[in-house]
Amino acid sequence: MIKKMLSIEKSAFSTRIYILGFKFSIKRKYKANNKIYSIPIEKNRIFFETFSSTYSCNPKYITEEILKQHLPYELIWGVKKGVDKSQFPKNVTIVEQGSDEYIRKIASSKIIVRNDRSMCDLECGLIKKQGQKYIQTWHGSLGIKKTGIDINKANGKSIYSHEIDAKTIDYLTSNSDFTDELFKNIFFNNGEILKIGHPRNDIFFKETNSVKTRIFEKYRIPLDAKTIMYAPTFRDKSTDLSIYSLEMKQLKNALDDRFGGHWVILTRLHPKLKNLKEQFMNKELDYVFDVTDYSDIQELLVSVDSVITDYSSCIYDFMLTRKPGFIFATDIERYNTSRGFYYPLESTPFPISKNINELVNNIKNFNYENYIKDVDKFLDGKGCIDNGTASEKVVGLIQNIIESDK
Repeated sequence: MIKKMLSIEKSAFSTRIYILGFKFSIKRKYKANNKIYSIPIEKNRIFFETFSSTYSCNPKYITEEILKQHLPYELIWGVKKGVDKSQFPKNVTIVEQGSDEYIRKIASSKIIVRNDRSMCDLECGLIKKQGQKYIQTWHGSLGIKKTGIDINKANGKSIYSHEIDAKTIDYLTSNSDFTDELFKNIFFNNGEILKIGHPRNDIFFKETNSVKTRIFEKYRIPLDAKTIMYAPTFRDKSTDLSIYSLEMKQLKNALDDRFGGHWVILTRLHPKLKNLKEQFMNKELDYVFDVTDYSDIQELLVSVDSVITDYSSCIYDFMLTRKPGFIFATDIERYNTSRGFYYPLESTPFPISKNINELVNNIKNFNYENYIKDVDKFLDGKGCIDNGTASEKVVGLIQNIIESDK
């Protein structure tokens, strides 16, 4: 009974007290770990991190460009406990988030590159020191769904940690006018916005046949098959799999009829839904392949012939290929109310379906010529400038920072 009347929840940034159902929040002051200031900065050391703790997204492609140019930098990646380290290049050092080694490496790095907020750093008492530079690349391109900070604002929740992180950012990489304006809001006008493209999107402008072959061989997908990837995003407060229910046989038949060839379906759940994949997969269908464990979604995107999602930003990267993309979203109104969109879903180039019958109809009536016109119009309207050179430009920035320190 007492537990129901009184409970306390603590985080790195606040203490929440619940008394008889009423919530009282006490903001905890951010306290820096003063020990880190005695650790000297190594000018050739660069620290990378992604929210998924996988070798992926913009930090991966920046790392790859550094390795390609054989630059004399020490590359460190911070990852969560238990992450498969074999996905990382051999000449990259891996440290576990929150460990003593993690603290030493990040505190001594000249440059910090990440695609998400610095939550682990703040919890460890780490703050960027004088002489360090923080490059924020974020993890969405032209994404339609609202970010965490805007959700917190709308719900009256604390944005304290977001503000602290934003104050330490030196550079933000953007790929469009739309992203410029979004970053001004979610990063509080902190950091210089560099509209140079997103490094992870460079892959769409390169030859990728070897990537496709490697993926198909890994999952034993027939090399001559036509492929569509179903990649739904997560829901903030729901693990109800009926939201993602997709009749695979009807989908395959529609694809075979409209586009010809032998179609197979790849499914990739969001990292936050990985633990549900056993429930999600129908193992009896030999034309459905689970690729949830493949760390780099960009490599999957360049390897498939089409994509279906609901609100994931992956399709806004995929449109750079000009291949067909479709929206299958059974809960549009509810999602818009609970999370919200930055622009109407109907303003995108993608045919929208709320059920399998609508999806089948959209596939059978797909007009490629009109789709291409809509994609070009959308990208022009958002001011997208991705052209395959973003990684080189970020590495050029890194070189300038390090050289200026001599």
